[in-house]
Amino acid sequence: MNSLGNFRSRLVKHFIETGEDLLQPEIERLSLIMADKLKIDGKKIRMDSFMVSSSCKNLSRIELTYKVNYNFIKILNKLYPDELTITLKEYLKNGHKNDTVYRTRDIDSESKLTFLLKQSAELFNVALDINSEELITSEEFILLERLLNDQIINNDSDNDSDNDNYNNENKVKIDEQEVEPKEGKDIKSTSLQNPSDPDATYRTKYGPNIGHVANITEVFDDDNRIYISYNYKPNIYSDTNFLRDFIEKQNKSEWEIMLLVDGAYYSYQLSKEAKEKNITLIPGELAGRKNNDKLPLTEHKIDSSTNEISECANGKKPEISTYDEEKEAYVAKFNKSDCENCEYASTCTIKEQKKYNKLRFTKKQHERSDLRIQMETKEYGKLSNQRAGIEGAPSIFRRKYDVDNMHVRGLVRSKIEFGFKVLAANFKNFHKGIKRMEFFALNYFFTIIMKKHFRIMNFSKISCF
Repeated sequence: MNSLGNFRSRLVKHFIETGEDLLQPEIERLSLIMADKLKIDGKKIRMDSFMVSSSCKNLSRIELTYKVNYNFIKILNKLYPDELTITLKEYLKNGHKNDTVYRTRDIDSESKLTFLLKQSAELFNVALDINSEELITSEEFILLERLLNDQIINNDSDNDSDNDNYNNENKVKIDEQEVEPKEGKDIKSTSLQNPSDPDATYRTKYGPNIGHVANITEVFDDDNRIYISYNYKPNIYSDTNFLRDFIEKQNKSEWEIMLLVDGAYYSYQLSKEAKEKNITLIPGELAGRKNNDKLPLTEHKIDSSTNEISECANGKKPEISTYDEEKEAYVAKFNKSDCENCEYASTCTIKEQKKYNKLRFTKKQHERSDLRIQMETKEYGKLSNQRAGIEGAPSIFRRKYDVDNMHVRGLVRSKIEFGFKVLAANFKNFHKGIKRMEFFALNYFFTIIMKKHFRIMNFSKISCF
């Protein structure tokens, strides 16, 4: 166990010092070898993301402020005990937390939160007066400064607390009497949630969550599945960003790859970037309102050679037709008489102008219209429905690999821990696939022998399942 623990520690240390994750590339290379051994052709990929809760306690703003103050007072008492005032020394007494946070009423007609944040400001000012690099660069002070930036209004001490080259001239003292807490709705999702896990962020998706978000990408066929890629970020990271990260890592494929995603991943721009690498996005749905009452833009014909509208849905040719490359917009102007008694008049998006009737739409709008029509076909539905196979993965990682109760905290440590869980899941899927292949090979061999020696011509119809 010590060897594994030391290995993890070295991975974390290297990641923090260089920003390079040594584990993930190895896991992903190994996953490709597994997929190849299972004879998965890699032409179909599916992707999903899920929240990973931090094991840290969900603190109220009062509890959070008290905890940050207490942590800083401990280090201040260790390094400069004479700088603590009588009020601040009370934090070191047994029972002070319960008396302050849970038992006492509002102090001197001001809320507990305001009182505690004023003490946070006092601690911040004491640290500036001491002017010690050891104190200022400590994690406890960095979190104290972050707390103040997150929680109080008009905090002028907003500085880059992650800057190792600390310069005291950049820090500005806070007027303790002017401290006023922000409204809860004004607290950002990136604010400090718990000093024991400073990387955890807050997001509401299917309920409130404090922690991170994982994204997994799986290559599959009818029988086997292997996770070929994963990503791990603060839980405010969007699905479109996960997809962008995945596309950027890929080399151009020799054959077309179908990437099955849900609507939260899809965007027109990402679809274009994926196409450049021979990847076709297959969203199960599209975000946004459907215009079922409008004529599909694909009913208008576009000349592939000129990239201009050549005919409207009613077969009328435009008087003027252009394409704006910068805005990727098609514009066509039709004679007013062309629109008279048109059967599509009530659903067409054409607009009447003084001289002409103008039809304008962007390439993005046209492609989304085309995609919506494709999504109504049986072939597309059959393909996109295959994405359902990965939707059980979040449950597997929670039940079997206990990702919501990892014994480590922080983005770097939990990402490395999650990587080992992906590796474990891949080994299990690989083992299942190999056993299945061996079974079919044995079944095939047995069938041939029986046919040869006993001449049971219909033996191949007998199932061993």
